[in-house]
Amino acid sequence: MSDKPIQKRAALERRLRKYFAHARPRFEGVFQFARSLESIGQVAVFGGALRDFYLNGPAHSPRDVDLVIDTSDLAALEKYLLPFAPIRNKFGGYRLLVGQWPVDLWPVSSTWAFRMGHVENAGLQSLPKTTFLTSDAIVYVLGEEKVYCTDQYLIHLNQRLLDVNLEQNPNPLGCVVRAMRASVLDRFALQPNLMQFVVEHYREFEAELPEALAAAFGYRVNFEAMQEAIQEMESCLREKLCSSYRVSPQRWKQEIEPDKSMSLF
Repeated sequence: MSDKPIQKRAALERRLRKYFAHARPRFEGVFQFARSLESIGQVAVFGGALRDFYLNGPAHSPRDVDLVIDTSDLAALEKYLLPFAPIRNKFGGYRLLVGQWPVDLWPVSSTWAFRMGHVENAGLQSLPKTTFLTSDAIVYVLGEEKVYCTDQYLIHLNQRLLDVNLEQNPNPLGCVVRAMRASVLDRFALQPNLMQFVVEHYREFEAELPEALAAAFGYRVNFEAMQEAIQEMESCLREKLCSSYRVSPQRWKQEIEPDKSMSLF
């Protein structure tokens, strides 16, 4: 982003407060939707949208927005969401459109890491402990106008470093894909724990990865480039040649037209 890197959480809070107070017209509908949910429970913006805002500035449009609500009145929540024709997912959340924006919304109690006992549910502020990737470990609670993130969050983002935050996850294939997407498209350098995770699960999902990567990237991926990246990570880990690994994006895109029917992963 054009502004100098933010070193302190308080500075990020001030920037987000200003941004949400003067939401750009194309994002205003999502912001109003989120604030209207506060009649049911406390609401927070979580993960990727905040990361993208930090890295690319307020003019950037995130692919989607994750909202989490702290409420025990699930009947009231479902009634409120009915006009948006939400699609319920297997983890207890909802996928819906607010204007042009895809929104993922779920009650904080439905968060997988909380339900499985991997992280203690202490409310919205404990959400950063539940993400697989360190780059997603941030939440902005709207009513408090406060940021909660892990201690190393801003340091890692400023240096474009990416690692495992919580390894337990119900979708390891998705984790591999998201790690590779972050390295290729957002130029993150994978740290050793994340490299190890990607290498270990690559063989497990080798047959499914081409389609999953295509869905995430929006184009057919040159799978030989993926295989080369895996081999380089294996060498890096085995011989301890490097402390991080950044995927080279030059050969990833196959020279064919994008498949417009594919949705993002």
